Amino acid sequence: MKLAYSPASPYVRKCTAAAIKRGVKLEYMKIGTTDPALLQHNPLSKVPTLILDDGTTIYDSPVICEYLDSLHAGRKLFPAAPARWTALRLQATADGILEVIEEQAGVVFEDVLFWDELDFVLLVVGVADGEHGGAQGGIIGGQ
Repeated sequence: MKLAYSPASPYVRKCTAAAIKRGVKLEYMKIGTTDPALLQHNPLSKVPTLILDDGTTIYDSPVICEYLDSLHAGRKLFPAAPARWTALRLQATADGILEVIEEQAGVVFEDVLFWDELDFVLLVVGVADGEHGGAQGGIIGGQ
């Protein structure tokens, strides 16, 4: 699997964190959102875009994170209903926080250390477990 990415995208980093948590090895394809090659994989020309080995593409970080979670047989990052709706709502909140920080506060994510900037988001989406200096446990996933 390849993850099309831009270093400035916090959403790419969220997908990378989910892949690490699930033990999924990804290849990375650095690409700009104005690069015509990205349109071949994503009609929205956005990153992250996950390109599966069979050529199927998955895009939008919540969808990619759920797909990566589905590859793991153990405890899920996104639990079954009714807790699922809380988990998805909290993920949407974390994504909104990232947007505010990036757009309104002028933070450039590629200039910030990977795990430091994501600790608060990882806590919300439940993928931080201290392996990389992140928070212990998570709100989503029943911890």
